[in-house]
Amino acid sequence: MRAIILAVVRILIGIFFLWVGVSMLLDQNLLYGGLIHKLNETGGPVEHYRTLFLRYTEFRETKVVYLVAVCSILAGVSYLAGLLVSLSSLGAALLVLNAGLASSSGNRARLAAHVAAALLLLLLGCMGAGLKWGLDGWLIRYFKDWLVLFPLRWRAPKG
Repeated sequence: MRAIILAVVRILIGIFFLWVGVSMLLDQNLLYGGLIHKLNETGGPVEHYRTLFLRYTEFRETKVVYLVAVCSILAGVSYLAGLLVSLSSLGAALLVLNAGLASSSGNRARLAAHVAAALLLLLLGCMGAGLKWGLDGWLIRYFKDWLVLFPLRWRAPKG
């Protein structure tokens, strides 16, 4: 029963990431110079992250939006297919934490929600969420457990 719940949660998260990535690519205002403006509407980057974020993002907004959108789509496809969920959980958690740091200045509840979401993603990777109804379960038969479940898990659960 636990494996089925994990699979359903994984699939729903995959749909969400896919939706976020595609909607970013379809938002012309965001693609062409609107990223920092959009983030400032939600509070902007947190204090200690602001300088680093603006230094690397300010003149590369379009590239950053494309990069985040493509990474979101890849995470969504990975979660939907149950393919290399452990690895994509780590990447998606970093993506969510970065989004929280980039948009939560003065709003601790928003930042806490992003941290909680990142922890949930890591937990899914640790629990082997791609093994039920996913390609990870199929790949585990042909490759060593740790190759499929790296970096958050080393062995498939028994049974």
